[in-house]
Amino acid sequence: NGISFNGISFNGISFNGISFNGMSEGGLADPATRQVVQYLISCALPDGDKVSYDIAGQTYEFTGKLGLAPEWKDNACGPSCQRWVSACMMARVNAAQETKTISLRGAHQGLKVEPQEMQTFKHREATYFGNIFLPQPQVYACLSPGQTNIARICGDSLEGCALPVLGSCDDVCEGTGRHHSFRNCSNGNGGENDVFSEAITVFLPNQ
Repeated sequence: NGISFNGISFNGISFNGISFNGMSEGGLADPATRQVVQYLISCALPDGDKVSYDIAGQTYEFTGKLGLAPEWKDNACGPSCQRWVSACMMARVNAAQETKTISLRGAHQGLKVEPQEMQTFKHREATYFGNIFLPQPQVYACLSPGQTNIARICGDSLEGCALPVLGSCDDVCEGTGRHHSFRNCSNGNGGENDVFSEAITVFLPNQ
């Protein structure tokens, strides 16, 4: 299902050049880097799949969960793969780097939602989309209708938020799709690559 943990800081996300068979040995020696890589791989690979790296006599193992880009394990991560992983990683940022449970929903078969999840996570927070793999990363969020802030991501206000908030999802997305997630969200630039079908809407536990 789409229930996931979040707790990474946005300034810890930098994936240009990362591939499953080209991980930096020096990078994995850093516990903070390993945490980010675990989030990354849990976004990309399905539950039950894993990758491991043997570095200086130490084995590091990372497990999958959501399966948004399983092709990345053996092949290049193309545009859609990049966008799904990017949306997943942005959705799991936490301004206070606190580990909390969230529900991720969107138009991907990996984002299955169980009936109990629908009952427990009813508070629609925001939608995330973009591409953090580009030389100039695209990172965007939009507010669910009725929301004025994304406290989990931005803290006390939208001013200085780690992610640019483009306004209400009603205005930047085409509408809602599966499980009330927003779809086909635009960054407003008007180009053919500026509408993101790979968008993830986060639901929080009932308040």
